[in-house]
Amino acid sequence: MARILIVEDDPEWRRTYYEWLKPLYPDIITAKDGEEAIEKLEKVDLIIADAQMPRIDGFELLRRVKQEHSGLAFIIITGVMRSLKDAVEAMKLGACDYLDKEAVRDLDLRMAVARALEKASLLSKINIYEKKQKEKYEIIGQSEKLKECLSLADKVSKTNSTVLLLGESGTGKECLAHYVYKASSRKDKPFVVVNAAGLPETLLDSELFGHEMGSFTGAVSRKIGYFEQADEGTIFLDEVGDLSANCQQKLLRVLEKRQLRRLGGNKDINVDVRVIAATNRPLEKMIKEGQFREDLYFRLNVFFITLPALRERKEDIPLLSDYFITKNCREMGKPSLEISAGAMQELTKYHWPGNVRELKNVLERSVILSQGAAIKISDIQISGDLGEKRIEDFYKPGIPLEEMTDMVEKRIITLALKECGGDKRKTAKHLQVKESTFYEKAKKHGI
Repeated sequence: MARILIVEDDPEWRRTYYEWLKPLYPDIITAKDGEEAIEKLEKVDLIIADAQMPRIDGFELLRRVKQEHSGLAFIIITGVMRSLKDAVEAMKLGACDYLDKEAVRDLDLRMAVARALEKASLLSKINIYEKKQKEKYEIIGQSEKLKECLSLADKVSKTNSTVLLLGESGTGKECLAHYVYKASSRKDKPFVVVNAAGLPETLLDSELFGHEMGSFTGAVSRKIGYFEQADEGTIFLDEVGDLSANCQQKLLRVLEKRQLRRLGGNKDINVDVRVIAATNRPLEKMIKEGQFREDLYFRLNVFFITLPALRERKEDIPLLSDYFITKNCREMGKPSLEISAGAMQELTKYHWPGNVRELKNVLERSVILSQGAAIKISDIQISGDLGEKRIEDFYKPGIPLEEMTDMVEKRIITLALKECGGDKRKTAKHLQVKESTFYEKAKKHGI
C-alpha cells in the first residue's frame, strides 16, 4: 500500500486532504511545512504539497526531493492559480500534477493521486528494466587483451559494417555485440538477439525470416521474423555456424541485397539491418568440409574481433569476482561479502573452460554457500577441481591453516562419498563420525 505525505501549512486543508484520501489510502502522514516534510521522506511514495508555504514552499520542496528521490511522485496544489508558466515549471521539475486548491474536490484529488502513483510505478519498472539491461551487458576488466577488443569495437561501431565476433563459449560475445550497438548510430533502434543453436532447424527459417499464413501446417497467421523486427536496428546472430544450408543462403541474400522473402511468400521485402554475427566454431574448417558457405563467410567476416578466453586475461578475475559477488549479494539480500586470499588464489589458478559465464555461476553458488563475512576456499566449488591432489598441493604460503584444512576435509568427504556410492549415512560410518557431524560438515562444504 502506498504511503502518502501531505504537506500543507493550513491545518483545515491538511485535515480535508487527509479525510478525502484516508478511505482509499490508509497510510498517510502529514507535515505543516517543507522543513518538516524533508524529515519524513523515508518510505514515502507520493507527496502532495501546497505551493505557497513559509520557509520552503512547494516548488523548492519539489526541487530538493527530486535531487535525492527522482522516482518519488509529487503533486502541487496552489491556493492562488498562478500562471501557466508556473504549471509548466512544476511539470519540468518532475511534478505529476498541478491542482487549483479552490477548484479541487475529493474525486479530483483521488484521481490525481491514482494517476501519479501509476506513473511512478511505471517509471520504477522502466528504471529497473534499464538497470538490469545495463548489468546484463556490462563488460568488466582492464586487461590489455580486453582493451584491444573494445578499441576495435569502438572503431567499427561508427560504421554500418557487418561484424563477426569469434571466441569460446562464455567469453562475452553478446555483451560486445551490445557494446557495438550502443555506440552506433542505430542505438535508439531495435537490438534483436537470436541464438541459432537454440532454435530447432524446422523453426529457424520461420523465426529469422518470417512466414505467410498457410505456408505450412500450423501457420494460422502471418509472422514477422527477427530480421524484419530489427529493421533500421541491429541483429545479433549468435552461433551463426549452426545455421542450416537454406538459412545460410537466405542470410547471404539479406547481406548482399538487403532483401528477404518470408516463408511461403512471393514478395521481396526490403530490410535495413546491421548484422553482428558470432560463433565459437571453426568456420574456415567448416567451409573445407562443405558445412558452411564460403561466400557467406566473406560477407560476415568484413570486420572480425576475437574475444580472449578468461584464462588469457586472468588479471581481470579479481575485478570480475568483486562485480559478481556484489551483484549476487544485492539480489539475494545478503550483506556484502569479501573474498579471502585463498579463495581468490583458487579462482586465478583455475583454467576456466567455461570462461566468464562459468566464473559467474561459480561465484553465485559461492555467495549462496558462504556463511561468514568472506567467501572462503571451501565455498568455491569448481567443476573439475576435484582431480587427484597430493597433500602438498593444499599447502599455500600465506593462507590461513583453517582454509587449507577446509580444502583437505572437503576433498576427503568427496572421495569417501564417491567410494560409498553417494550414501551419506554409509559415508559417515566409513569415516567414523556421527551422522549429525557428517551432515553438518557436508552442508558446510556444499556437498
